[in-house]
Amino acid sequence: MGFLYWREIKQKGEEIYIPKIRTLRENSSSIHSIELSKNGKYLHSNHDFISPLHRFLRKYWIDELPQFYSLLKGDLKLIGVRAKEPKINSAYTPFFRKKLEEEVKHSLIDITYSLDKSRDLSDPRTLEALYRLYLRKYNNNSFRTDLEFLCGFGRNILKRKFSE
Repeated sequence: MGFLYWREIKQKGEEIYIPKIRTLRENSSSIHSIELSKNGKYLHSNHDFISPLHRFLRKYWIDELPQFYSLLKGDLKLIGVRAKEPKINSAYTPFFRKKLEEEVKHSLIDITYSLDKSRDLSDPRTLEALYRLYLRKYNNNSFRTDLEFLCGFGRNILKRKFSE
């Protein structure tokens, strides 16, 4: 595979390819158990598969830079529902999985980054309910909804920056 690769996702009924920087060793998701923590981050049974370089890339979101190409190209929007790993998508209801694949334009920044960190997102049903709420609000007023979540994202970045 290599350091830079293309991840295939289904979006609005089409397959698109998103450039990614690999920050986990190949097959790490199948070798190590992956669970979601309370705040929606991945918990891994063993951190040996993330090198110090990859940890640095992830901490400062440098690994997301290639996706700006897809943002500029128009394949992604800035904030909204981000494409998830197949293991997480399989936990959604079939109706919602189909909705994500056929109707939703995926994003660079997931709306979960705009939420209070105390919210428990480890249950896919909670995540699905959150995405349903976002999509309902988005269909009523897309600009206002995205602006609201983008401001929440900015607020959380500033909180994290000044609390360190």
